[in-house]
Amino acid sequence: MSDAPATTIELGGRRVEVMGEPGGEAAMAAVVAAVATHDATCRRALAKAIGDEDSVGLYVRHHLEQLPGLAAELGIADPAAPGRAGARAFLARMHLRSIWVDGEDDELELRLDYTIDAARTDHVVTVTLDRRGRAVDVEMES
Repeated sequence: MSDAPATTIELGGRRVEVMGEPGGEAAMAAVVAAVATHDATCRRALAKAIGDEDSVGLYVRHHLEQLPGLAAELGIADPAAPGRAGARAFLARMHLRSIWVDGEDDELELRLDYTIDAARTDHVVTVTLDRRGRAVDVEMES
């Protein structure tokens, strides 16, 4: 059994798991209190990374090609080439799945995991925020 704190919150009508390090309850509480701000920051970072074929672009293209019916639901004619409008529609459908809180105070780092559909894929796009809440990395993970 782990001593790491964890909680579940609601954002946009969906459950989001928030996890931290042992003894990191205060940092987790601060993150939960500012979750809407962190989500907005991450969504801006995701939008900026639409063309990145190592992160957001790869995630979008891969899931449009692999998840039956998703491209049609989003009005995308060619899943292999969704274009910026298709990619933006895809990003709008993504939701925050989990938040990892690492460290405290000057060493605080947040990793927010976004998914298109947690029931259909284990892959996420992770946005890392530094202690000031600035997006410093966006990457696709499984």
